[in-house]
Amino acid sequence: MYQAARAITFADTKGDDHERHNVLPRNLPGAIENSALRETELVDARLLRNQADYDIYPIKESDWEDDARALSVTAAQFLQICESFALTNGYI
Repeated sequence: MYQAARAITFADTKGDDHERHNVLPRNLPGAIENSALRETELVDARLLRNQADYDIYPIKESDWEDDARALSVTAAQFLQICESFALTNGYI
């Protein structure tokens, strides 16, 4: 999700991908479908990844299953929307 967001942001701004994780979501192209929701999805995905990778009190892997399954659906939709945005705007 992060790399797809960077790609369309770079193309849309003609050269700035707003690489920092805490900056990129606020700089998604305004014309992307439901941009406020896409921003929230990107922020939430990063928070889940950070919890899974860096939490000092890890829980059992099975406890992450619901989050992982939900995020896989969100990520697939997010990527589809980024690809559609890129195609529609002539970035691909």
